[in-house]
Amino acid sequence: MTIALYSRTSWREVDTDFTVGQTDGEFAGTVERVDGRFLATTSVGVKLGSFRSADAAQRALEDAAEAGAGRSAVGRWQLPVIIASLATVCATALTAVVSL
Repeated sequence: MTIALYSRTSWREVDTDFTVGQTDGEFAGTVERVDGRFLATTSVGVKLGSFRSADAAQRALEDAAEAGAGRSAVGRWQLPVIIASLATVCATALTAVVSL
C-alpha cells in the first residue's frame, strides 16, 4: 500500500459547485456538486461516481489519474456504443440529405 504525502493535482473552483483538476499540467477531470452529492468525471468523460464529499470525489480523480484511468480515449466496452451512435447519426444525416 502506498500512502501519498502530497497531491500532484491542483484544484480550481471555476463556478459555484463546479471544480476542475489539473495533474502534471494536464486536465484531470471535474467535480460537480449536484443535489448535495459530488460527481467525479475524468478528463475524457468517464464518470467515477457520486461521493459524499468534494474531498472524496477529488481523491477518486487523483487515484484515476495516477492509475492512468481516463487517459485512454475509449475503453473497450465503450466501442460498441460509440459505433452504434455514429451509425445512427450518419443514417439520420443521410436521410436528411436524400430527402432534400
